[in-house]
Amino acid sequence: MDSATSMSLPKNMFFDIPGEFDPVFSVTFTATLCRLDPALIRPGRVDLKQYIGNCTHGQLTQMFWRFYPEEPASEADRFAEQALAVHSEISAAQVQGHFLLHKMDPAGSIDNVAQMK
Repeated sequence: MDSATSMSLPKNMFFDIPGEFDPVFSVTFTATLCRLDPALIRPGRVDLKQYIGNCTHGQLTQMFWRFYPEEPASEADRFAEQALAVHSEISAAQVQGHFLLHKMDPAGSIDNVAQMK
């Protein structure tokens, strides 16, 4: 994987999943809902929209614990505090990418939180 490749989802994804009673169950992901053609998201085609916003302190703490299970809770809390101090709005995809850059270095993950993109 080259340095330009990311583990986050592409900006727009469409999945068709065969259903038991309905012919197709579709799941759509997008980072830019306003850029999609209105025909793709009209009522009847899209029945549920779910907004996934930026990470909270608790979510950042949980993500750190799950990525670095051997680290103490105090380190997860320190990561969350530093991340929110540097980035008031931070997505789960950004955090995941940051953890992958520091996958064997929990301390480096905390120390380099300002470099998170």
